[in-house]
Formats: sequence, C-alpha cells, structure tokens
Amino acid sequence: MKLLILGAGGHGQAVAELAQLTGKFEEIAFLDDNLAAHPDVIGVLDDYLKYQTVYDAAFAAFGNAALRKKWQEKVAQAGFRLPILMHPTAMVSRSAVFGAGSVIMAKAVVQPHVHCGDGCILSACTIVDHDAKVGNYCHINAGAIVSALTEVPPETKVDYGTIWKKK
Repeated sequence: MKLLILGAGGHGQAVAELAQLTGKFEEIAFLDDNLAAHPDVIGVLDDYLKYQTVYDAAFAAFGNAALRKKWQEKVAQAGFRLPILMHPTAMVSRSAVFGAGSVIMAKAVVQPHVHCGDGCILSACTIVDHDAKVGNYCHINAGAIVSALTEVPPETKVDYGTIWKKK
C-alpha cells in the first residue's frame, strides 16, 4: 500500500515516521503548499486528485482540527483509504474504537470501551481511561489524560499535561 500524507510539518513528520514503523506502506510521500518543507513533498495540497491512481491511502496530518477535517473529507470523497495509524508501543484495549484517519502515537494508553471519532490525534504518552468518548477531530496532546466516563467534544484540543475530567 502507498500512503500520501497531506501536510509535511512537524505533525506530518511524526505521522510519516509512525507509518514507516508499521511496515504497512511500501511508499510514503507528502503534499504541502510549502514545496521545500521536506524532500519527499511531491506537490501542493490541491494536487491530491492527481495521485488517486498512484496512492491507495491518504492521511490529513494537520494539528489544526478544522484544516484536518477539511482535507480528510476531501480525500475521503476522492476515494482514498483513510488509515488508522497506531504506534507499536501504544497500549490499546481491543475494545477501543477509532474513527478513520486517527493516529495513536508512542506510549499512548487507551483503556477498554473508549470511542475516538474520525481524525483524532492521541499524542505521545496520552492516557484515555475506560468508557471515555473523544469526539471527531480532537487532539489529546502529549501527556494529557482523559478521565474515565468523560466526553471530549468534537474538535477540542486537550493541551499538554492537562487532565480532562467531569465537571
């Protein structure tokens, strides 16, 4: 399978490295409006339709939730697969559910019956405790904790080291 990553910034670089670690992709390339962002940038974002027959999967790798949502919806509508990428060191319950285009970074812990929507980012060392619900396009940043039985609204960013709990 071949992966086209939209966005070659810091988050895109982390996604590419994680995708390589999975061993599922024979080729990984980027689209970015800054053509000098990375040596593997093969075109600008609006070129995505040119690559429909070359790349099976696409991943919108933007920290900004609105931008991630916009591009994930565009590539999905164009027929690209939207993989769920999980770092090999993440500890994820078999009962956890993730929406399309989500990424689970190194050493994240996801407990039983967690539900994460589409386009979510669980950064390094996050903890999402049992029965929590993380809405579409949320970003649970490094070291943050989502408490059990809580809900994170769509497009919310839970910042570094924050504890999200019931109020």
